[in-house]
Amino acid sequence: LDIIVELPTVDGTAVQEMARITVGFGKADMGTEYAMEGNHVSAIAMPVVIAGEAFTAALRADGTVWTWGKNGYGQLGDGTSGPMAYEYEPIQVRGVNNLGYLKDIVDVAAGRATSFAIARDGTVYAWGRNNYGQLGIGSTTDTPYPVAIPDQKFVQLSAGGVHTLAVDADGRVWGWGYNDYSQVAADSRQPTYTSPVRVT
Repeated sequence: LDIIVELPTVDGTAVQEMARITVGFGKADMGTEYAMEGNHVSAIAMPVVIAGEAFTAALRADGTVWTWGKNGYGQLGDGTSGPMAYEYEPIQVRGVNNLGYLKDIVDVAAGRATSFAIARDGTVYAWGRNNYGQLGIGSTTDTPYPVAIPDQKFVQLSAGGVHTLAVDADGRVWGWGYNDYSQVAADSRQPTYTSPVRVT
């Protein structure tokens, strides 16, 4: 399915990005009208669109993240949440501690009601529902804006419904979140992991 996603810039103008989108949980590459700076193209990321449960996120080539849809647990990352919270149009994801905006992002992922962004330096930011520790931030508290996963860097991440797996730069796999069927694969039936553990 080809659609045009119109994403507003900070100054209020709109940039159109063409996307080929898959239905359900997934991710698809987007073609982008890149901005020119001098004689080179200003882009740090391959644009993608991902789908969570009743919400959507888009990563632009400039490394910013935009979300829209349901926001019951703060999965849109705009600092708000609630049973009637939602956004009709794309909004830019806030920065850590609800200050500024996320930037230098190179990949994104979504679970049922969680969102993740990987920065160029490998830092993973997580926000949204956290009832099983699926954000990996060391607690089970929901957060409506990005929080960095402490003491870890990752190059790739995949989110399930309420658990998450990631790969570090050395190729090691880590997991966190709900582990009722050992889906975190951490050699244990411990019900939840709130911080990353090595998959062995």
